[in-house]
Amino acid sequence: MKSIAILLFSIGYGISSYAQYKYENFNKGLPEKWSTTSKIPLSLSSEHYKDGNQSLKWEPKDKDVITISSLSIPKEETIGPLASEIFVYSKYASSDTLIFQFLDPKGKVQRSGRMMLNYSGWREYHRSFGFDYNKGSDSEPFELNECRIIYKSGKGSKSNTIYFDAVRFTGNKDLRRQTAPHTQIDSVQFKKIGLAGGNPLESWLNKPSGKVIQVSENEFKDIEELRKKYASLNKTIDKTELAASMEYIRHANLKRNDDHSIKGKGILAISKSDTLVKISGYCGVLGRSYLMDKNKESRDALVLFTEYLLDQGLAEGGRNVLPTNSYENARKFPLGFLDALDAYPSEMRAKVLAMLKWSHEYNQIYNENLLPGVNTDFIHLKLETLFKLALANPVKEDVVRDLRYLSKFMERCIAISQGGNDGIKPDGAGFHHHSAHMNYMVAFSTWINRAYSLKGTSFRVSKAAYENMSYAIKTLLSETSDGKFFPHSLTGRNPFSSSSTVKKESVAKLIEIGDDLNIKSNDMKAFYNYLYKENKYPVKKEDLDGFYQLNYAQLGILRKDNWIAAMRGFTSRMFGAEIYDKQNRYGRYQSYGSLEVLYNGDVNSTGYLAKGKGWDWNVIPGTTTIHLPWNKLTTRSLTATEFQKKNFAGSLSLGKNGIFGMDFQQDARGKYTPDNLVFRKSVFAFNNILVCLGSHINAKTDVGNVATNLFQSVFVEHTPEVVISDKAVSANTISEGNNHYSIAVEQNGLWLINGVKTGYYIPKGNDKVEILTGEQETPDYSSHDGKKKNKALTSKAWINHGKEPVNVKYHFVVVPQTSSDEMKSISSKIERNEIYTVLEQTDSIHIVKYIPESLTSYVFFEPMKNVKTGYVQSISKPCLLGIKDVSGTVSLSIASPDLNAVADQQSYWKSTISKISLQLKGRWKVLENKNNAEIHSNKEGLNITFSLIHGFSNNLVLKKDN
Repeated sequence: MKSIAILLFSIGYGISSYAQYKYENFNKGLPEKWSTTSKIPLSLSSEHYKDGNQSLKWEPKDKDVITISSLSIPKEETIGPLASEIFVYSKYASSDTLIFQFLDPKGKVQRSGRMMLNYSGWREYHRSFGFDYNKGSDSEPFELNECRIIYKSGKGSKSNTIYFDAVRFTGNKDLRRQTAPHTQIDSVQFKKIGLAGGNPLESWLNKPSGKVIQVSENEFKDIEELRKKYASLNKTIDKTELAASMEYIRHANLKRNDDHSIKGKGILAISKSDTLVKISGYCGVLGRSYLMDKNKESRDALVLFTEYLLDQGLAEGGRNVLPTNSYENARKFPLGFLDALDAYPSEMRAKVLAMLKWSHEYNQIYNENLLPGVNTDFIHLKLETLFKLALANPVKEDVVRDLRYLSKFMERCIAISQGGNDGIKPDGAGFHHHSAHMNYMVAFSTWINRAYSLKGTSFRVSKAAYENMSYAIKTLLSETSDGKFFPHSLTGRNPFSSSSTVKKESVAKLIEIGDDLNIKSNDMKAFYNYLYKENKYPVKKEDLDGFYQLNYAQLGILRKDNWIAAMRGFTSRMFGAEIYDKQNRYGRYQSYGSLEVLYNGDVNSTGYLAKGKGWDWNVIPGTTTIHLPWNKLTTRSLTATEFQKKNFAGSLSLGKNGIFGMDFQQDARGKYTPDNLVFRKSVFAFNNILVCLGSHINAKTDVGNVATNLFQSVFVEHTPEVVISDKAVSANTISEGNNHYSIAVEQNGLWLINGVKTGYYIPKGNDKVEILTGEQETPDYSSHDGKKKNKALTSKAWINHGKEPVNVKYHFVVVPQTSSDEMKSISSKIERNEIYTVLEQTDSIHIVKYIPESLTSYVFFEPMKNVKTGYVQSISKPCLLGIKDVSGTVSLSIASPDLNAVADQQSYWKSTISKISLQLKGRWKVLENKNNAEIHSNKEGLNITFSLIHGFSNNLVLKKDN
């Protein structure tokens, strides 16, 4: 136990390198480099300390200065995020200020920053030289040779006693340089940190309205019921953990100074998440020991220990706001303190509550103008704690006030957000990390649980909140197979996730929330019955099969019977793959125009294995990729989110049918060797077939072949059989080593059925089709060097375009849930042009006519004049277009998957209106124009200008005017 305690106290701080004076802990005496203008000399003190057993004591008067000279720190040490970190102890809160100046060898002040002494105990002056002195903009590095600390007395104060320890002039690399009440005076100078770090000072500055509130008797009763629901004291007392907490406190060597203030071994790791969770756990077990066993020794230890923690800086305004990407630690940190709350004296209890509220950005619930887009990790990890903190307030009127605010905050958490902000997008897609990210939408389940706890109380969520969450849930689960798992292309950095982030139990809870609000949630009930293939709710059955368009996710979904087909791309702003240190190392091709067919809500029925064990990462169904060696496919950097240079990727729903299009140009951004891969591809979803076209395929690579991948199935126990135009092939039916087929299709078409009964028809005129069956060994998704490997039995196929294709095309058809007889019939009909006709397949345009419904579908990759196909004469911008002609009445739908994004300070970027003009030949009457398109007749025909935004479609109904 002692070794653990020592580690927590001393972690992470070493001695400075030779010649440079970067760090001082005052344990070797009073440094010669330190001098002061104060009348009282600098001295060493054992009253308060952080590193070792003494600190520097300074008793200044107004305008007194400490000078630290001859630092000899080169400018390489003042670059970018490298920060100074100086611990400063204040005996009491005041309005006094310290000014820190950092000078070059010529005596010129290069950086100057302020820190208020409006606290008691230890706090940090923690600022990056590169980012935190110029209103967040970069500053040039400089040679640091001198530091000055100037004391400015505040109102009513003429002198002070201040302690310094663990003084690091530069070298701290922690990116969480969060502004706090003591640095609020200079907060405008700091660079804003990432989403995960939050904005604790901005949140803290929000205050509740000063209005006197009227509280009802029902609200008081509801408080008690909610306190029962959120009661956390239900754990046992682990004697080993209790002994460890006592040992930690003993090792801290806590004592009293003459002024009765506390002192003990400094906790340098006071901002480290592991340390904070450990400390909270110790407080929790001590509190439970007293509250459950009436152990007075435990309570005395808890009170002494917590006084010491508050003094060490684990307090309101301290560096204890855990970033949400510390995940479990962010969730666990408050638990011990919450368990111990009722064991504290009232004044200490209030201080601990204030610390937890600061740490969890509690005061943002008071922000009535909160920008939509609350971090979904925050919702998942910290929302429950906000409720516990509200209910812990001893003043019931304040509890009522805060629960009212929390109910409103719940609504703001799921308000429709813009651009790259987190949360629910205008089309219902769920965002995190500035892109659609289904794995993080577990936050929706968390939100539903919190809303469910308010059901039946005076603080229930609003109808607007319910409607937004219903919209998001229906959208999210429409992207899944039977609500159970979702396409690999949507799994972020967790490939081949085998379950949905929102379970059916959460959907049932949401329906109950709607019933409690007296909302007729029959649509949600019908959706539940449809998705889970149940009759749980006695409502009219709805057929929700069809095509779903989600352009904030660059996604098209065709739902049909027991399968879904998912088509996905990505853009320059919204990623296609998320690659982390030990996650998805080979996942670059995840969304390169993927086309996945998922069956029966079951990973195995789809031919997938969880986490992609044994998966060939080069062969993602539907994608166009370069088949690379593993060391070329992985990335150079630990984190490598995949973007491309174009922004045209997404879909258009035509009811039961739909269109997907993607314009791609590789953007390596230094993460890997570029292959200059470009392509344009489309998928035309007609009833139960998917017509796939590609053009403008170019690349320059001498490493691997360019391929458009048809399918891959992997199993553990048997090789998935492939039927090749009536001939069944598997590793068991061919001789060893002869399981790779290369089939030419220049003269004759070919059809295949893979091991999960998905059919593929490849018409004549394509490049060679490669088919491989048998065992394969591939690197684990977490392996950097590819040495950790997994085996699987596979069947896979692709169209081989060769090493350096120039403007190559492809054309194939996918037929889910098929049989040999059906494939014979379909392939014959396709060859006779009875199902569809490809009218155009150029580098600029793909046009396919679906004959049974007289539906002509267009993918325009460029503006075009003189189209001369169907009714269309010209189009002003790239778009997706569907025109259905029934006896002279034309239904027209158009969408631009390019969101026409522009930079935005509040949301990184935002979608803006894109005006697209379409010229139709002939004379027309307008029967329906719900989107208010601008329509003008001219001598050439009809000119229609659509105002498109958010990837939404516009629709028109026209009739020929003869």
